[in-house]
Amino acid sequence: FSHEYPCHSPLERRWFHCMIAAVEDQGTRGAAVLHFDVTEQKLREERNSLRLASLDATPYPVFTTDAQGLIDWANPAFEALFGLAVADYVGQHPARLESPGNVVGFASLIQQARQGAALAQAELRLVAAGGRTITVIETAKQIHSAFCGE
Repeated sequence: FSHEYPCHSPLERRWFHCMIAAVEDQGTRGAAVLHFDVTEQKLREERNSLRLASLDATPYPVFTTDAQGLIDWANPAFEALFGLAVADYVGQHPARLESPGNVVGFASLIQQARQGAALAQAELRLVAAGGRTITVIETAKQIHSAFCGE
């Protein structure tokens, strides 16, 4: 049996995870009980949910990439601008969005962010819905460690 539950006090929000397993030793039956405080994890999850909701609500296109630099999430504004569902982009390199002739592209921005640039920016020409070319100021920042380090 495993169960996670809130156990708030008047002054503090807390969550716990309880695991119970049956045990038997020389004909005697009992249970092993493990009880963990998972408050920090739950608070981190709440903060990340708020961040995600904020990114979903912004009118500016936003996407994230995984460790290989492939798109793994994008907000509704991204879908609206490029005219395709996020599922069509997941697992693809952002360079797929680029118009030919960019001096600096997504690969370069991602590399700069990985190498510790506070903020990597470049003007890029992208191909949006309907094949029209748009010019954007693209920004890349490595944020994974910031979220995981809380």
